[in-house]
Amino acid sequence: MADRTLERPLVIHVGLHKTGTTWLQGQLSGPRYQRDLAFCGDIGFIYRQFLVPDEQEFSPDRTRAAFCDWWAPKIEGRQAILVSGENLGGRPFHARHMREVTAARIAKTFPEAHILITLREQAAIIYSMYGQYLRFGYTSSLSEFLQRPPPDSSFQPVLNRAFYDYARLLNLYEEVFPRERVMVAPSEWFFADPDAFTERLNARLGTSLPPLRKQARDSVANPAWSDLAYGALRHLNRFNSQDSRWQRPGGRLGANAMAARIDRLTPAVLKRRMRAARMDMIRREIGDEYAASNRELAQRIGVDLGRFGYVV
Repeated sequence: MADRTLERPLVIHVGLHKTGTTWLQGQLSGPRYQRDLAFCGDIGFIYRQFLVPDEQEFSPDRTRAAFCDWWAPKIEGRQAILVSGENLGGRPFHARHMREVTAARIAKTFPEAHILITLREQAAIIYSMYGQYLRFGYTSSLSEFLQRPPPDSSFQPVLNRAFYDYARLLNLYEEVFPRERVMVAPSEWFFADPDAFTERLNARLGTSLPPLRKQARDSVANPAWSDLAYGALRHLNRFNSQDSRWQRPGGRLGANAMAARIDRLTPAVLKRRMRAARMDMIRREIGDEYAASNRELAQRIGVDLGRFGYVV
């Protein structure tokens, strides 16, 4: 199959996970964009190309050819191509070096690509990611999840807190791509001002894509569960393998299914109170850890992060 990617802009959205990615993918793959955007959101396919192969097996040429074959019948008449896989940006509690490896692989495979990075205020994303951690089958409490190693210790904490140093993440991608081809979009910003997001994306790509539909942040898919549900899930996980490949299918008695039922039975007022208490705990723990990074990032991307609750 002929390599035709240079005929139109290619955008690779690398996440991060828990930054409104399900909503954004739904928008960009929906009918509003179908005439203008060739959208590739096949997670299994994307991860098999970039994440699964080890270093000796990975081939930029083979990976490029696989993507070209995938989108060849879909790009006719489209303004741009978008590949979206939120785990390309890594996870903060396992596969710790995959972020760097994946960035290098993307650059080797598609050096002409534009990179889209979506972010979220650190306390909120850590809270949300803790819930995801429990859904994976792990058992640490929130305080254990947030724990940092003592100085000069060989102890590796559960959560890599440097993962949410966003200026550092931007530096990583600007080391392997030209600065003008790396776009950072805080989720709070594109929910509040979808027109500005689309205008900036079009300016970067030279396209005329339609604006996102404005929608309240609370209506996003995959909302967090109640802390009662997460507490139950943490203890139920002790009876399950923490290797997700060997966990039994959920069913009605699976840990996640049972926790989901507890969440549905939890009164909304109690959910809000418990979430507020947990968020206060996270904010006290991280303090101004990310303030300098957030100030630097705000200046570099031209978005007032303080307006959206980031510590600056």
